[in-house]
Amino acid sequence: GIAGICFAFGGHAIFPEARREMKEPEKFKQSIYWMYATLGIAMAAVGFLGYGMFGTEAKINIFDNFTWNVSVVVGNIFMLLAFFGALVIGNIISMMAIQTVLKIPLVGWGKPLSYGMPVGLTRTLFRVALVTLELFLALLIPFIGDLVGLTGAFSSTILTFMFPCIAYWVVFRKRISIYMKLVCAVMIVLSAFIFIVGAYGAVLGLVDAANAFRPFNLPCSYLDLP
Repeated sequence: GIAGICFAFGGHAIFPEARREMKEPEKFKQSIYWMYATLGIAMAAVGFLGYGMFGTEAKINIFDNFTWNVSVVVGNIFMLLAFFGALVIGNIISMMAIQTVLKIPLVGWGKPLSYGMPVGLTRTLFRVALVTLELFLALLIPFIGDLVGLTGAFSSTILTFMFPCIAYWVVFRKRISIYMKLVCAVMIVLSAFIFIVGAYGAVLGLVDAANAFRPFNLPCSYLDLP
């Protein structure tokens, strides 16, 4: 749903850090324009073609719309690799926070800890275990898509779209133009609307899914191998 779409744009929160790390930060705006132009065209093409072929019966996972074949296998392999990469990047802050609590050093490799295991091996095993746990929970709960939508409504919509505009307006209220204030106001109103509608739709989906809940009851047609 619309909240799930907003969840996909949750990466906006790391834009300031990404700009700071760039070799030429002044080209950040140009890179953003090119990125959204490319991704916008690609996603719009997939969305319109998918709706044209499957209509409202289109599945959340794009591969669920196709029968088992070599292309689906290859696509799933690449998606799995992308998933693990994105998962590590998306979880790095929480991983580092937990490591700090558990007193697992964030840097270093060979120096052994108090229990004799090398730092690098300890850190690797911990992160692999965390990713494996998340994968297990995703497989355990078949309606993960509705949970993502609910997360997108509560976290991504508010933290990525609404709060930054409010903070920008409050901090620079005496320096920004009427045009920028109008843009911020529109973003805030749209974010509030998406939050309410997205959360409502996600909750309805969760209620329907919970009534038919079966652990590990994956809705992936391509898992039914011939």
